[in-house]
Amino acid sequence: MAVVAVGCHRAPAHRRPITVVVAADAGHLRLVRRGLQSVREPDVELTLADPPSRLRVAAAEGDVERRLAAARRSYVDGGFDGCLDSVGTSGLVERLLGEERRALAARVLFWRIACQVGQGQPERARQDARAFATFGLAIPPDAGGTTPEVEAVLADGITEVGRADRATLWVDANLPGAASFDGGGAACRVPCAVDLPPGDHVVRVAADGAVPEARRVRLGAGGARIRLELARAGPDLAGRQWSARYGASGELDSRASLRLLAQALAAPRLVLMTTERLRSRIRLRGSLALRGDVAAQAERKVQLGELAGSSSALVVDLLERGRVVARPLWSSTLFWLAVGATATLAAGVTALILWEPNIDSTLYFAD
Repeated sequence: MAVVAVGCHRAPAHRRPITVVVAADAGHLRLVRRGLQSVREPDVELTLADPPSRLRVAAAEGDVERRLAAARRSYVDGGFDGCLDSVGTSGLVERLLGEERRALAARVLFWRIACQVGQGQPERARQDARAFATFGLAIPPDAGGTTPEVEAVLADGITEVGRADRATLWVDANLPGAASFDGGGAACRVPCAVDLPPGDHVVRVAADGAVPEARRVRLGAGGARIRLELARAGPDLAGRQWSARYGASGELDSRASLRLLAQALAAPRLVLMTTERLRSRIRLRGSLALRGDVAAQAERKVQLGELAGSSSALVVDLLERGRVVARPLWSSTLFWLAVGATATLAAGVTALILWEPNIDSTLYFAD
């Protein structure tokens, strides 16, 4: 399925810019675009733009992988100071957990523990082992190259944390988003509460159209509360969110998708059009969102040869229903019904005026 956006650039002051996003296969896309080019509404302007795209984080992951490779080499060579220089960066594990890169966080923390054991810092190693268990991390696949002492420190930390009673962490945010803990997937919708082992945790709240916020919080035996403030996402981030969540899904014309797509394209007036192949026809669907709220929706089942003309008519219909453009009075069905009723009434009145009753004017005289 190809996606093309017909986006809004600066239009003349008297014309309203409209963004139209078309989701269709290549054949349908060509016909729908042809139909869009035939729209001749004097009050609006349609222009082409690129659809949102998802950016990758491979470069950032590559940096952490290089750190891990350097740490393993230093460990094998007995250079434990160099090993810690590679993976001992303050806040690195918490940052990875806040970005939900849990597997990388586990490897960094594991090799930090191994380097501390090799360097003769048992207390720091035990502290990180307890953190490893508190975060609920899994021992990474590349752990086989370490010594039994490292395994023993980790085992003790896991046992100690496992024996502790859980405490309650209450999470709230300024937006209705999903909360995750220690780099795991979404665990609950805020506001919510979860029971976790006492210790430090990384709480992350994410919502469509907002910048995810992550924070480290210390959970004591009596519990803790945290509230995160999420900022509005810019177009680039909103575009990546839309592409990742809705771009290849069956929820393109859902309210949440339209709202996020409008934010990504900075489009106060957005039309989304989709096509679906039926047995012998094509389902053409359209949705109009004004400032993120759905204002009108319409659907037509057409033949392939009718797709271009139906596409332009559907866009105009949506704009009229959403009152983006005015519908001419003479094009309204109600107008013609009213005209018909008026004509019928006028004809009746005329007939009444012109009607001459048949009056018997014969005179009768009494004898």
